[in-house]
Amino acid sequence: MKTLGNRVSGKVCIRLLAFAVFASVFGAMSTFAQVGGQVSEYSAKFMCGTPSSAAGGPIATEAVAPGTYFTSINIHNPASSLFTSETSLSFVKKAVISMPEGTTQVPPSQFVQDSLQNDFSEYVDCAIIRTLLGAAAPPAPAFIEGWVIILVPPTTVAGGKSITNVLDVWGVYSNAKGAEHLVPATEHFFTPGGVVAVKPNDNATKAKTGK
Repeated sequence: MKTLGNRVSGKVCIRLLAFAVFASVFGAMSTFAQVGGQVSEYSAKFMCGTPSSAAGGPIATEAVAPGTYFTSINIHNPASSLFTSETSLSFVKKAVISMPEGTTQVPPSQFVQDSLQNDFSEYVDCAIIRTLLGAAAPPAPAFIEGWVIILVPPTTVAGGKSITNVLDVWGVYSNAKGAEHLVPATEHFFTPGGVVAVKPNDNATKAKTGK
């Protein structure tokens, strides 16, 4: 019974820590509702590793074409000092593995905090994604696929109003044979209580393929 209590306490501590990270970036959601701020969410697909049950991954070879897959999710802060007094933008990100239908699902990772200076950029590759997932992801080269989720809070400005912050988020997907795809992340805008708007991506025209 003591062991069970320790496990429960450990889970509570982890949840409280995750909430503290989330709250430190987003503040009080009720405040956002009052001033009309929106939270931007980006969902970027990832595919990493070699699809083979022999490699120790949870996905069978037949799920995707044979090969070794790589992902680089590029994140750019488009803000400019010409138009804003803010010098950087804070956001949080997490990763979640997609499992085959009918199998045991894997919980998403905890949020981690990040920031980018105005007009700066970074990428999230397979190594970083596996780090985000921790023990939930088998070590490389086992194949995993899923989503990287990025949430960006609004910024409160003079007069108590707020502006919605955005990022440029694109996924670069390639394999060992040299095929490459560029795909924009799906973009959503939230206020407390639900989705306000969804910005559709016409991947048929935006996605580029090279060999």
